[in-house]
Amino acid sequence: MATAFKINGKTNPEIFTEFKKENRALQRLRRSHIWYKETIIPESSEGQVSIMASNTTHHKLVIKHVHARQISSRIYHPRDRDRDFKYPNEAKILLSKLKPHENIMRLFSCAEDPTAEGRYFLWTEHCSGGDLFDQWDWWYSSDGTGQRVPFSFVLHVTTQLFDALAYIHHGLRRLETNSYTQDAKHRQIVHGDVKPENMFLRWHPTRSIGGMPEVVLGDFGTAKVVGDNPNLGWGTHTLWAPEDRAVWESTHLGRKVCKHRNTPSDVYAAGMVIHDLLTDTEDQRWKSGTAPRQLRIRSEDERMEGVWHLLEGCLQLDPRGRATANFGTWGLLNEVLPGIRVARDEMAERWPLGAMVWRFPNPYEEGRAQESMSELSTVRDDPEYDFISEDRQIS
Repeated sequence: MATAFKINGKTNPEIFTEFKKENRALQRLRRSHIWYKETIIPESSEGQVSIMASNTTHHKLVIKHVHARQISSRIYHPRDRDRDFKYPNEAKILLSKLKPHENIMRLFSCAEDPTAEGRYFLWTEHCSGGDLFDQWDWWYSSDGTGQRVPFSFVLHVTTQLFDALAYIHHGLRRLETNSYTQDAKHRQIVHGDVKPENMFLRWHPTRSIGGMPEVVLGDFGTAKVVGDNPNLGWGTHTLWAPEDRAVWESTHLGRKVCKHRNTPSDVYAAGMVIHDLLTDTEDQRWKSGTAPRQLRIRSEDERMEGVWHLLEGCLQLDPRGRATANFGTWGLLNEVLPGIRVARDEMAERWPLGAMVWRFPNPYEEGRAQESMSELSTVRDDPEYDFISEDRQIS
């Protein structure tokens, strides 16, 4: 089985060069184009989300108009001092707690709505492949010919989702050599709502493995720093880990779920997502609290062995014995994930997925890819656009 190297020192700041270029391009696009609402997504508890399209180019961005949240504590966050309404939690996490990562949604601007006190506009990248839930649903629909989720894509989702969790939980970044670096002074983040609707598919002009899009973890509205007790929502209860469900069912106080939630909760939810991608019908979906010995996805295909070991570790009822997106005793980075990655790469090379497999195929045809990369390479080196935006420093 493949093995990853251990942590190979602190993250070199030079790794952020490409992120800086892409984020400057996003800022430049937002400020220099005229945008219209192409798609309005049904309003949620967090706010109204719209896909914005440029009047003059093919570019798209996403804007979230978040609801106002009354402040109950003046000591919760520096940005909230002397205010009546909270600065959006998602902005606090993505702009001041986390640095850019390939598998994390990019939020590059947070601005107050001058017409509505307490409301903010959050500008993020647009992932042109849609979200994982819609793609999954499309595969099972008549439009997608009723096919199962391609196994190579299940492996791909697994590796990229756990790359995201390894980063937000432990500050770990995987290098091409399969070794890892760790961001200095990283604070552990719990996402709190890992589910297919919050996992997005990003087509990139030059990065694609076996015709598959990058998998991006988004919607950090219920995220928190480990140990904090923010007054937040509590995510999607059907994907709660057993320890979170026990708190809710014994006290009927959802905020206690948020207080006690830790990184194992995300790992459990990720295990449920991966398991369900392998099922054929809704009644086969994993129910929170089910004993791992009831796993029924064993296969003669040797490539399934690593996935089975991963699920067995992720779905442990006791969080103390659950797998982690880390090294160590229960660490998936030791052997399990490297083995899954090797299997993914072998399948991607032998059987790449074509455009007809996707609900939203890769839009970067030869000419478009050149256009996009040209724009990234010509963005001016202006401090105003440096490292996401001037809104980043909020603490």
